[in-house]
Amino acid sequence: MSPDGGTERRRSTRVARTFVVKYHWINEGRSTWGVSQTKDLSACGLRFMADRQFPVGTVLELEIRLSTATQPIRVKGQVMWSKPTLLVPTAEHGVEFTKLDEETTRALTQAVEFFTHRHPGGPPESPQSPSP
Repeated sequence: MSPDGGTERRRSTRVARTFVVKYHWINEGRSTWGVSQTKDLSACGLRFMADRQFPVGTVLELEIRLSTATQPIRVKGQVMWSKPTLLVPTAEHGVEFTKLDEETTRALTQAVEFFTHRHPGGPPESPQSPSP
């Protein structure tokens, strides 16, 4: 089940974590960039807030800064759903990545695995030394 009580349709594990995401779209013939944070991330897509509502089907260029990668991850994604928030004009968006290459898929998968297997609240626990 999804958090809103509907049927869960996600194909891959998501990690509820914030990462900086830059998003790019063409607005009235002009190239426009925005910056926000993810609400969650998977190897197939992400959820983020924006200061505007994008129509379903909008293609965005995304640049995601992951603490597990040395360079920002650059991907294209399609807005699959868009939900306005109470704070006009912000909206929450679900984006599915499109045409991922093998290297990008690997970087996203490694990040999700790292943060889903990490000890809550801190770094992974180190093995205990045997007592003398």
